[in-house]
Amino acid sequence: MRKNALYAVVTGDIVGSSKLTTSQRRCLLLVLKSSFTTIKNLLPDGIRAPFEIHRGDSFQGVLSRPDAALRVAIAIRTSLRHGFETKQRRHALDARIAVGIGRIDFLPASRGSEGDGEAFRRSGQTLDEMKGDQRLLIRTPWQEVDGELDAACALLDA
Repeated sequence: MRKNALYAVVTGDIVGSSKLTTSQRRCLLLVLKSSFTTIKNLLPDGIRAPFEIHRGDSFQGVLSRPDAALRVAIAIRTSLRHGFETKQRRHALDARIAVGIGRIDFLPASRGSEGDGEAFRRSGQTLDEMKGDQRLLIRTPWQEVDGELDAACALLDA
């Protein structure tokens, strides 16, 4: 890891996954893994720790290119909303995604989930604080930038 480099930790969970049947959950995992493969192909040099699925409906990955974090989050949400068949659009699957941008203190080569640093903490705290219909938030070391990103993320959910 480069000292003083900024990274993006993308953490998310699937909204309403507990209501899915067993076969729908299997399909969900396939759609998620497919979106992670797409991201890996789009950013071959931009992934510091590959995306992993935890607890069946949560996921996390680390990007060495924070500038790509918004595109990655949109790609995951798009895959879920359009790659998972539902009878009514309002019941389409979606994810709650938090992106934390900052430095990383520790990141084992094989497990991004064991990493630590301000990017990890921002991502986790932001996901925990998301309310209601919020589906995407990005937190950086700069409050002014956070405000601008809040507006952009809100428009994505409109």
